[in-house]
Amino acid sequence: MKRSNYQIAKALLISGLIFSTYIGTIQAAQPSYKLTDLGALTTTGSSAAVDINNHGQIVGYSWAAGQQTSATIWDKGQISLLGGHALMSSATAINDSGVVVGYNETSSGQNAVVWTNGQASILDSNTATALDINSHGVIAGATYNSGPTIWINGTMEQLPIINSYYFSVARGINNLGQVVGSYELTTADWQIYTRAALWSNGNGIDIGAADGFSSSYAEKINDAGDIVGQSHNGFNGGAHATLWRNGVAIDLGSLNDGTEASFAMDINSHGQIVGYSQSGLFSPENNARAVIWFADLNPVMLDTLIDPLDPLYGQVSLYTAKGINDLGQIVGYGLINGKERAFLLSPLATVPEPGSMAMLLAGLGLFGIASRRNKQA
Repeated sequence: MKRSNYQIAKALLISGLIFSTYIGTIQAAQPSYKLTDLGALTTTGSSAAVDINNHGQIVGYSWAAGQQTSATIWDKGQISLLGGHALMSSATAINDSGVVVGYNETSSGQNAVVWTNGQASILDSNTATALDINSHGVIAGATYNSGPTIWINGTMEQLPIINSYYFSVARGINNLGQVVGSYELTTADWQIYTRAALWSNGNGIDIGAADGFSSSYAEKINDAGDIVGQSHNGFNGGAHATLWRNGVAIDLGSLNDGTEASFAMDINSHGQIVGYSQSGLFSPENNARAVIWFADLNPVMLDTLIDPLDPLYGQVSLYTAKGINDLGQIVGYGLINGKERAFLLSPLATVPEPGSMAMLLAGLGLFGIASRRNKQA
């Protein structure tokens, strides 16, 4: 008996729905990661990675026992010392053109620094720091006498002062020129709070804190305008990673169902957020655990997502995740084989669960049957 066009169309529709469900399952699944120990400038030294661009170039700092940190770049698997003589230096961000920003300390004070092709240039020597750079080369940071600052083509511009330039910092900048950070708010009764801030279109505004928290600060902003950072209640209060989306401050929770402190450090264009969670606001670093938040905004410990077949599986304790690029690659630092080292986590292809694969095969089977009967009709 020949099938009607209606029956064939119905079979194709069902198989299409099954297939789309399967694709959605893959997209929603948590990836597993390959872990790379990025090494240090010396074989017995330590290191930390803080940012990664979309070409896989990584920056941070490295140090040997008893020595100060040195700004470091990892490029194509090679680790190098960034140029410029200083007592101490650190790289804080890198854009897709490979331009690096950070700061160094010399006998005369702290300087905001930009490294181009590995060569250092001083942006500002007035107790300044450079913390982020966008794809257009605009740099965000702060100076002691001017507070939140951007540098455009090497020229400093002070951002609008919200309350006072003291303790005001610009920490992140996106490709639209929007800047985030924090400022100090002093109330009429002399209560002092740190508050998250957004500078956009020539204006600076307080973007608030998550419910239950009085203070906040912002770390990074993506091109969609999503902002990440932290809400807290001062030195002795609780603290939670926070996402600001569409004007709403969202509490991202922590690994221990609200009893731990958590910090969101970076967000990519897909809304994936990385940071860390620890037992308290000032608990030791070795109590911290690197965390990722996917689309459901639930924290997941990154240690648990390392591929079980990875040679380093079970031999690490990842303390904090500092940066994530649009490919989903994550950098930070932790304990690897007993050494404090910078790490790179690279997502592996998601393997569908058996049930999802069965659904796909069933759908394709229906599609094949319908196609054959259509030809016989």
